[in-house]
Amino acid sequence: MACAIEPAGTSTAAFVGEAETGPLEDVVLVTSAQEHAATFGTAGHLAAAARGFFANGGRRLWVARLDGGVAAALARLDDHADVAILACPGLTDPATVAAATGWCEARRDCVLVADVAPGLPPQAPVRSSFAAAYAPWLVVEGEAVPPSGHVAGVLARTDAWDSPAGTEQGKLAGAADVATPLTGADQDALLAARVNPIRRFAPTGPLVWGARTLAPDADRDFAHLASRRLAVLVEQSILRGTRWAVHEPDGEPLWTALQQRVDAFLLGLLRAGALQGRTPQEAFFVRREDAGPGVVAMLVGIAPARPSEFVLLRPRITLRRRTVHELLDDARGRLARVQPAELAAAVADGALVVDIRSELQVGRDGRIPGAVHHPRNLLEWRIDPASEYSDPALAGALERQVILVCDEGYQSSLAAATLRDLGFRGATDLAGGFQAWLAAGLPVEPGP
Repeated sequence: MACAIEPAGTSTAAFVGEAETGPLEDVVLVTSAQEHAATFGTAGHLAAAARGFFANGGRRLWVARLDGGVAAALARLDDHADVAILACPGLTDPATVAAATGWCEARRDCVLVADVAPGLPPQAPVRSSFAAAYAPWLVVEGEAVPPSGHVAGVLARTDAWDSPAGTEQGKLAGAADVATPLTGADQDALLAARVNPIRRFAPTGPLVWGARTLAPDADRDFAHLASRRLAVLVEQSILRGTRWAVHEPDGEPLWTALQQRVDAFLLGLLRAGALQGRTPQEAFFVRREDAGPGVVAMLVGIAPARPSEFVLLRPRITLRRRTVHELLDDARGRLARVQPAELAAAVADGALVVDIRSELQVGRDGRIPGAVHHPRNLLEWRIDPASEYSDPALAGALERQVILVCDEGYQSSLAAATLRDLGFRGATDLAGGFQAWLAAGLPVEPGP
């Protein structure tokens, strides 16, 4: 039974870096600085980052010890869906930062906390809303350490929709000072490069003094880290909280159930202060989008608490393909009620109805959104030779007549070639498009 959508976690972090000891093939979950030290040692930037993470409120940390390129270490983290914050402490070379950012972008469920090499003038290492950079480095026990571990702890303890900066949210525990004190001009230079400054104001100690991502100019919706983290929270919560839908038949009852649950989830965020607006209509909206057979796509608009415009998200749910027997049973029952008598009789005898008319567009991948269905498209089917639940299996099960509904033109030609390649023996044409089928070498009989 479908349940309410629960918020996805946004506090679990993953660090990739060099260590004295520890496994090279696996990632390890640690929940304290002591656990990290026992497995990976106490020296180096990775160890300092782990201490900073737990000192600033972090609780769960996956650690991947670097062995060769960063891509291999990141690949070991692929199966851990709870990672919401990524850092590569002290690794500031452009290739590493770009690879880590690309990993976050591909997943769409985490953000990178990037370190910037010491020295000025500052330069943004990448341009992406899935990454945020911080400078300068920190002084911990008399040594300069990268700030990413400490900042990751700040993010872990902060609600996704709050800005992890300032005299309250941005306090950095465990650091005595900044390695390079910033003047007002230095701060302006960092902000111009979209690098978040770390300032020290007596008597508070080091503070995170910026909350922006490295988003390019064209991505203004996610210029603020809070907006990106909130979007991650919303999108991942919806996707994970609607997994039950993949086993449901497509149609209005499914969409109504999905919309009710997404609305309730977003209303909860509004009440928690994550969204701005006096009413739900001012804070969010949920709309359905057409994405073709087997996919439920929705457009979700949210108004984050700080930016004033709506941020748009597009969660997509791919429905489970039904087996050949499920398709046939459903088709026979539906077609008997809504199709002409002669067509219903043919289907009852085992015929396959392929409906490929001009209003049904060919997908971007070149496949045909063919169907075993009645005219209202309540039962849809996609031709996919690579799938075990595809028309080759259906053709083998039937080995009988194929009834075609299509128009003349490109779609009918493509459909003819596809069905010919799949081994169909012939087809009955109902819409005058059989010339293309004959040209493809497929025996065709005019329809009634």
